[in-house]
Amino acid sequence: MDIPTSPSGSVPRARIVLQQCVSARVRVHSPPGSPVKYAEINEGIVVYVCFLKDCTKELLDKMVHMVLNLRYLKGKDAERVSALEFQGDILIVPQSTLGGRHRKRHVTYHYNTNKDIACELYDEFVRLCKAAVKSISKEDIVCRVRSGQYNNKCENMIVESGQYGLMTHLLEF
Repeated sequence: MDIPTSPSGSVPRARIVLQQCVSARVRVHSPPGSPVKYAEINEGIVVYVCFLKDCTKELLDKMVHMVLNLRYLKGKDAERVSALEFQGDILIVPQSTLGGRHRKRHVTYHYNTNKDIACELYDEFVRLCKAAVKSISKEDIVCRVRSGQYNNKCENMIVESGQYGLMTHLLEF
């Protein structure tokens, strides 16, 4: 089986898909019989993240920096701005299917890291994003970071793109 490579020829260790939105929500795990809970955001971005083999905690800082500082969003005057400059909300969602690779007529996920490691990486990625946003946030800037749960089906995932259309970007690390 071939090892999938990124356009640069290197083997990716993680993938992120970024999607600008006017609102988004994902259902989070609720105990049976309790009300359904959602992680919700207003205008901002949805960050879908997948950890592949050989991904380590050392890579997470670079991933967080790219998500928050890369200028890929449509700003108020149609200029490109970073997530921090945009000052919108951030919803982080685990998405292991981003590690899929077609093999004949099937999709396989042999290059994803194991679930236990992926869960640890996801929790740390969310923590680092929250810490980075909190460290630069000022009283007049409100940017909330919300997250889905690892190993939980993304049931009732709703993303409204509104005036941004399908503003979606793929990052490989």
